[in-house]
Amino acid sequence: MDFEDLQDEREYDVELIGNFGRFISSGSYPVEFFMASMPMSQANKYLKFARDVQMDDVNFDLLMQRDIDEKRVEEDIIPYLQQDETTAATRPLFFPPLLAAIVPVSDEKIREFYGARSRVVPRPGFVGESWAGHFMLYGKETSSSDGLALSTEPDSPKIKSKQAILSLRTSELNPHGVMLIVIDGQHRLRALKRLWEEHRDKVRDLVVPVCVMYAPNSHENADKVNIPSVPRVFRNLFVDVNSTMTVVGGHFNILLSDKSLGDIACRVFCDSVLTKYGKEGLACVEWNTRSKKQSFNVNKVHSLTSIGVLQRSLEDNFKADMLVYYLLGLTEGAQDMFPDGADADEYYPRIKWDKFSYAQSNALKLRIKDHLSPLLISLFFESVPFKRLHGIFLDEVGKLKDEVKRGGRSGVCAQAVLQHLLEYKPLDEKDPDYKKRWLQFEEAIESRRSDENLNIVRYALFQRAFFNVAGIFVRFGLEYAVTPANAFAAAIALLNYVFEKDRSVFDFDKSYLQYTAFDQRRIRTREETRFALRDLLLSYLLVKDARDAVYKAGFTSVKSELITPALIDRGFNAAGEFLARYREERAKAFKKGYELDYSLTHEQRDDLRLKELEQRAAERAVKESRVDEGGINKSFDNAVNEYIEAYFVEAKKDLRSSLGVEGDLLEKQTLDESIESEEI
Repeated sequence: MDFEDLQDEREYDVELIGNFGRFISSGSYPVEFFMASMPMSQANKYLKFARDVQMDDVNFDLLMQRDIDEKRVEEDIIPYLQQDETTAATRPLFFPPLLAAIVPVSDEKIREFYGARSRVVPRPGFVGESWAGHFMLYGKETSSSDGLALSTEPDSPKIKSKQAILSLRTSELNPHGVMLIVIDGQHRLRALKRLWEEHRDKVRDLVVPVCVMYAPNSHENADKVNIPSVPRVFRNLFVDVNSTMTVVGGHFNILLSDKSLGDIACRVFCDSVLTKYGKEGLACVEWNTRSKKQSFNVNKVHSLTSIGVLQRSLEDNFKADMLVYYLLGLTEGAQDMFPDGADADEYYPRIKWDKFSYAQSNALKLRIKDHLSPLLISLFFESVPFKRLHGIFLDEVGKLKDEVKRGGRSGVCAQAVLQHLLEYKPLDEKDPDYKKRWLQFEEAIESRRSDENLNIVRYALFQRAFFNVAGIFVRFGLEYAVTPANAFAAAIALLNYVFEKDRSVFDFDKSYLQYTAFDQRRIRTREETRFALRDLLLSYLLVKDARDAVYKAGFTSVKSELITPALIDRGFNAAGEFLARYREERAKAFKKGYELDYSLTHEQRDDLRLKELEQRAAERAVKESRVDEGGINKSFDNAVNEYIEAYFVEAKKDLRSSLGVEGDLLEKQTLDESIESEEI
């Protein structure tokens, strides 16, 4: 007996028979797919989640969608599959095909490209394509007009698509193989796997429909300057699937996207935080929030910021073309953006916030890393308020680590909280001891943050207000030929001055913040709050010490007599706009509630009610063209202004006191919210 053949290593361990196809439109990067089915036993073994593939630490360029809503699996999908026999006997059940990507791995760590691509003839009459060491697709060769070409090359042979075979060398056979990562349908797969483990009889006969996708041109012998990596292809496909159909995974749709410089900047920022501050730094940046609505707020007690807040802030303030070039140090002929002899179809002649080619995006990523990310790091980890917040977090994490060292039940609970914070492992909230230690951690953070008057810093509206301020300073920098780093440093210097001088300036009980930023103790979740906080920060430019700090941090290359008047003018405008906003919002509140305001006499309320009715009648007459606009009776508005004047005077007095300004502050008659649309 010849034993030699028995000892040969198998090259592939999964073979699927099905239909081969290609998706390409308007010159898009091709994605090929294979429609097949897998028995449940095979699907359970070979279909993987994105979280099953590892990364060299957290690499946001290799990040794929990783979150699974276990509650949704438990409450919605498993009950759908596991119905009582009476109902199930008369009700058909079905899932759409799972979308699974062929992802190259080495020792369960994701790799960027498939093995080298080559033409193969596996046996007579068949032809195919092989990606060395990873997978092979082949079929019966045909010259028929309805055959499918194996590639987009003009001379590519054709196969009968309905007789195609896909052979895979998975990581189950060889650690340097591929994984089938489900990028759409992971909740369905999770439910199926749960039932296979716990109630196998329910799904024993189930055959899973699968659409296997791969990026045919992303292989080792390709031109990697112009060819996207495998993870990048499927990151973008995930975003497209979930943003054009059902939006899920709010933060992941930012981190996985390459559609704008803001998206790339968020990913580079997270990488930079991890590199410089480790897991204790990254834990303070919310980057894995599932809900789209929550992704644009700062939700966790220990967080410094959220990439949803960051992305929106960057786009609000730095999207203008000139600012893109200024912030990233781009020039018209930058060699990395516009290499000599480059194909015009692969390189945009003019970089924009959301228009650049794949080849340019790699160079832009490096520029963001060198030019923009350090500015964001300096804000969220080195400025006075954020550095202190991070310090509080590190103190509490240190206490957890000390508990772990002491061991016992307390140490076990502390370890679970640490793993939840730093490793993103779900906390078993069914364990009362784990939950108790987590609540103690949160309460300690909240208490210390409140004691140090730092609550305002974590509001998304405050952070976006600061970026409005930074946008103004960056425009100053461009106007006065100052580096972006210095201009941004000047904005941070203003922030630091405010929080070093008197953090209580942002307390909810300040009269000038009621109706502009707060309703009693609750912050007003409106865009007007952002504008009010922006103007309050900028008002400090009226303070000489604040201006000196700003000048020293960013504008020493400019003659003081040139920049100082511009800073003072900006401060006066901001204070005026703030006061105008206070009057407007206070008047709105008075109009809305005067009928229930029992500090007014019955006669006063009746008089106001009559004036309001008269004014409304006059406004209707103007609207119906029965009276000229100049003849409107404004008696109600005038009466309201008289009633709120005392409140306005008090708010102005408190604002002057907080700022330390002795002269009068002039209220602006019109509000200017042009910061978002301002173009250069």
